[in-house]
Amino acid sequence: MRVFAALFLSASSLAILAQTTNNQSLTLAYDLIQQGRPENAAVILSNLANSPTLTPSERGRAQTLLGLALKDQGHFHAAEQSFETALRLLDTPGHPTSDYASALDHDAGLQLLKGNVDLARTLLNQAAGIATQLGNHAQLASVRLHLAGLEIQLQRFHDAREALQNARAEFHLAGDSARPIGPDLYGTSGWLAALTHKPHQAVTDYTAALNACTRLYGDRHMLTGWAHMLLGHAQAADHDLPAGLASMQTGLAILKETLGTNNQRYLLSEIAYSSLLDDAGSHAEAVRISAAANKTLSTRPTECPSCTTSIWELQHR
Repeated sequence: MRVFAALFLSASSLAILAQTTNNQSLTLAYDLIQQGRPENAAVILSNLANSPTLTPSERGRAQTLLGLALKDQGHFHAAEQSFETALRLLDTPGHPTSDYASALDHDAGLQLLKGNVDLARTLLNQAAGIATQLGNHAQLASVRLHLAGLEIQLQRFHDAREALQNARAEFHLAGDSARPIGPDLYGTSGWLAALTHKPHQAVTDYTAALNACTRLYGDRHMLTGWAHMLLGHAQAADHDLPAGLASMQTGLAILKETLGTNNQRYLLSEIAYSSLLDDAGSHAEAVRISAAANKTLSTRPTECPSCTTSIWELQHR
């Protein structure tokens, strides 16, 4: 999805998929994707996807994860092929599964990146229908959150609030099984608050997202660093620039440690941080950081340049 909060969205649907994954190699690949290392995951998953020792459902899960890893690297055509293969392997007519719903969900994220909004909505509605049929409240909460994200991107805020309210209801019905969705729920709430000119509410929601990440993943995880960045941007919008700078500095340190300085997400975070530095009067430093990050980003191959450069703009304009 073409939004900064999408990292939470991907993480929640990954968590749903992980609940049905028993193969150790698949679990390792899932962990690598969640840690922001999709290129390492893709190596493992490429071998697994065609392994004759795996069942069709395991190969289908491998293809779903491979599609996500490829998408995260900007290889959209290959990712689409993987999702199509996953859906074919996981299709059990008359007996839909949560794995099939997860593949639909992840494919929808890719279609959003490609600008195919109607197709993305169709895929998400299909996934929601399966989760409803199965009584899988955690998965339904995750899919509803993705529908809310779709509506936020279209600036259809009334529909986004309705989808978010439905997701929240499913989240509470799911109990402990929905804990991995917590960052997604609070992060999406913060995203909506930020875009509807409620900066104080956005700070509250992003603080909750950060706390949820810390409980789930610890202080030094990529998602925790991402949450610090989101919170910092919201704090600055809420007229607390020193707190915003401090939060972003913490987030950047975590992302540097976990992802490295050549990672796309780290570079985008540097650009966001440079904007706050400029607001604080550190113009020369802001220009230096922004120019270096943009130069590195411009050399990275991608099948969708606007999907990388506009992430912060789309969420917080």
